[in-house]
Amino acid sequence: MILQKNLTIREIFNEMKLLKIRLIKLYEKYKISNIPINAVTWKDIVVGGSKKGDIMLNKEIKKELMNDEIEIVKESYRDYRNLAIEKIKEMIATKTTEECITYFRDELKWKWDDIAKVFDYSVRQCQRLYYKTINMQDVAQCPIKK
Repeated sequence: MILQKNLTIREIFNEMKLLKIRLIKLYEKYKISNIPINAVTWKDIVVGGSKKGDIMLNKEIKKELMNDEIEIVKESYRDYRNLAIEKIKEMIATKTTEECITYFRDELKWKWDDIAKVFDYSVRQCQRLYYKTINMQDVAQCPIKK
């Protein structure tokens, strides 16, 4: 359950990481081998017209074996995951492509392949837009010398 409002995408990913660690500890405590959680991938963000990717296989454990504590953590993780996907989609809809690429690369430390798949660009196109934006920021921050 999400307690805070207005979290940044970075804060949401940090909360998801903590919940994942907590869930792994609970699974070790109850000696359950399969951990059915999914990270946010480019497939969750891209809607239609995307490139085909690999098939993700998720093995679910029978519901009667689940403990309430585990279910609460899993539900919290799912809530944060969905919130992260919504925030990323909102950012893509409202910000420029260059700003999004710079944010994903600098703040979230995404790989070039993942960024390229989100925008359906080539890796080279994403890198060109990124470095163009970085250079413009550097020029804007430098005082004009006469």
